[in-house]
Amino acid sequence: GSTIKRSSYALAGQVVAFRVAGDPVATNNGLFFIYGDHLGSTSVLQKSGEAQHLAGSLARYRPFGSYRTAPTQTITDRDFTGQRENRELGLLYYNARFYHPASGRFISPDFLVPSPSDPQSLNRYSYVRNSPLSRVDPTGHVDCGLLGEASDMRSCKSSKRNELSQRLAKVAYDDPLVRHSRLSQNEIASNISLILEKGESYDLTASQMAYVLTTAQAETHMGFWMYEAIGEETANKKYGPGSPNSTILGNTQPGDGYKYRGRGFVQLTGRANYTARGYAENPDAVADPAVAVHLLLGITTSRLDGYTDENGHVDYYNARDLVNGDKDDKKFGNAYTGTVGEYFMETAPLFEALLVEYGYGSNE
Repeated sequence: GSTIKRSSYALAGQVVAFRVAGDPVATNNGLFFIYGDHLGSTSVLQKSGEAQHLAGSLARYRPFGSYRTAPTQTITDRDFTGQRENRELGLLYYNARFYHPASGRFISPDFLVPSPSDPQSLNRYSYVRNSPLSRVDPTGHVDCGLLGEASDMRSCKSSKRNELSQRLAKVAYDDPLVRHSRLSQNEIASNISLILEKGESYDLTASQMAYVLTTAQAETHMGFWMYEAIGEETANKKYGPGSPNSTILGNTQPGDGYKYRGRGFVQLTGRANYTARGYAENPDAVADPAVAVHLLLGITTSRLDGYTDENGHVDYYNARDLVNGDKDDKKFGNAYTGTVGEYFMETAPLFEALLVEYGYGSNE
């Protein structure tokens, strides 16, 4: 049978359009725009190039998400507050849990109590503390206000990112590779949050972002080694003029080996690489996380689609070629005895699982 591919496009954390390809029904293929309400619920669809809204796409909701007017089209499963609907079960997937809009309750308890001082939070099945007209719950764990103290969807999105960053940081902190050279878990979470925030404009799948995070983990222990741990004499012997690496790195001047040693989340190395990115005159800037995050995302994602299958999953082993080409090397000593490629294959799925749980990524 044919494969139907659906890709979503998000703006400020909200899905605003999707593209369908491969549907046997020709009219179901194309680019469709989602028009939503103040909660981000899908209210009506419009196909690109058409003057009218898509027939059968109109949806109206009661306060807790059950339908007043149910759509008859099945092109998208985006529903109340933009979450995915399982039509057969009548449930909505809120990333951590399923929600039953007919009863206005989650079908499983929350293992978090985000606001223990609020009695409404003590009911672990309740939805947005019973305030569905002004609050949403993008993670299934923490509700966010659209009015008042949380101000808008941006603060809600930030809350979701911070929670996800803390959970990803726990994975990074517990990694045996970094047990002797790690930041605090909060410092790691701060760096991960920065990577996630800047990565929003790259339209990455959960697997692709997992590859980016694993690169930062393998290269710098998520920000601990922002300068390569190497002495000046050793760096000049390893990278300087006359060394086996000097030609490809573009190190032509005495002292270039140390001056252009590895820095930042990808450990950018060599005069040629610093020059190409505009940092030859100020190489230390590359160690600044605000600069390093853009280099990390730019370098790791520039050709990442070539290692990503049609379902958005990255070939973690071979994608390592994008940075160092050391996938078959054993360079981590006793901390990790496998190859670099094997490390990526073991570590990236741990990040990916959490990213998927939180609904990260552009592919449906």
